[in-house]
Amino acid sequence: MSTLQGESFYFHHGWHFLRADAFPMAKAVDAHRDAEGHAFYEAGYRETGWQPVTLPHTFNDEDLFRDRIQDGGSGQRRTAAFYRNILTIPARHKNHKVLLAFEGLRQTCYLYVNGTLAGYYEAGVAPFGFDITPYVRYDAPNLIAIATDNTATRNAPFCIAETPNKPDAVPGSYLFPQEQAVPADRVGVPFFWNCNDFNPSVGGITRPVQVFFKPDVYLTLPLYSNLQTKGLYVYGRNFDLDNATADIRVEAEIRNEGKVPVSAQLRITLRRPDGSVAAIFDGAPATAAPTGRAVPPLSITPADAYIPDEAVPGHYCPVEDESLPAPTATDSMAVTVLHAGVDTLPLRF
Repeated sequence: MSTLQGESFYFHHGWHFLRADAFPMAKAVDAHRDAEGHAFYEAGYRETGWQPVTLPHTFNDEDLFRDRIQDGGSGQRRTAAFYRNILTIPARHKNHKVLLAFEGLRQTCYLYVNGTLAGYYEAGVAPFGFDITPYVRYDAPNLIAIATDNTATRNAPFCIAETPNKPDAVPGSYLFPQEQAVPADRVGVPFFWNCNDFNPSVGGITRPVQVFFKPDVYLTLPLYSNLQTKGLYVYGRNFDLDNATADIRVEAEIRNEGKVPVSAQLRITLRRPDGSVAAIFDGAPATAAPTGRAVPPLSITPADAYIPDEAVPGHYCPVEDESLPAPTATDSMAVTVLHAGVDTLPLRF
C-alpha cells in the first residue's frame, strides 16, 4: 500500500525451512552446517533437505491432532528451526529505511541479514520488528535468515532464556533449567510468558511478516520491541451516551531522519462503516528536528536484568533482588509526537 507511512508488502512467499531437531541453539546451528562448514545464515551455505514453505508456517501443528494434548501442548515437538529467504529491494526504495515487522512467533527470533546478526527477540507473544537498514544492499539480493525455537517450560529438560543485554553475550546461549541441570555459567532469566497454559508451543513463524520502506520523515510503527516506537494512538473521552457524542484524540509519532527540520501536522479522516466521511480534522503543526539515522539496539532485554559474575569473566548472573532493576523503559527513541482532536463529535454507538 502507498500511504504517508511509505510502502509495505507481506513477505510470505519464497521461504525455505529446516527443522533442526536439536537444541540449544548453538548445537542446532552446528548440527546443520553444510559440507564446507557454512552456517545456515551465511550466503555460501548450501541447503540440503530444506523444504519450500509459505508464511505463516508451523512445523508441529499436527502434533495437536495426532497426540492427546497434555498441559496445553506439551505433546508438541519443541526444537530449534531455521528459515531462509531472499529480499530484493525495488530500485524506487534506494536509501529508504527498511523495517521487518513480525506479528509474533513462538518463542524466539534470531534474525540474520547477509550473514550478520541484525537483532533478536526473546519474549514469544507480542509483535516485534527490526530495522535492517544498516545490513541490506540496495543493488543486490539480500539473504534473510531466521533461527527460532519453541521450547517451553513444562515437560522439557531445559529451555532457552533471555540473553543478557551485554556486548559480549552470545544471543541464545543462556538456558533455564527444568528437568535437567544446565551449566552454571549458562543459567539465565526465563521468559515471562513462556507457559504452555498461556500459549501452546506452536513452532515456527506462525504469524504474518511485513517489510516496510520508510522515507526520511515517516510515521513510526507500533512496535516497541525492538524498534522502540509506539506509532499511532486513537482514543475517546467525555462520552455522552444520551446524545451519542464523544471527544476524539489522536497522538502519532513521527521521526525525521533527514538533514533539516520539517514542519508536520496530522490530518485525520474519520469514516463510517460504509466508507463515507464522518469528520475531517487537523492537528496543530509541530517542528520535527532531524535525528540522523536512528538504529535500534539488537535487543531491548533490560540491561540491568543481569549482573557480571565476579568468578567467571564474561558471564552474567540473573538479578535475584527484584528491587534492584530500574523501572521498565517505555520512552520512544528519536521521535516527535503530533496531536489532533475534535470535541463533541457525533458518533454511531
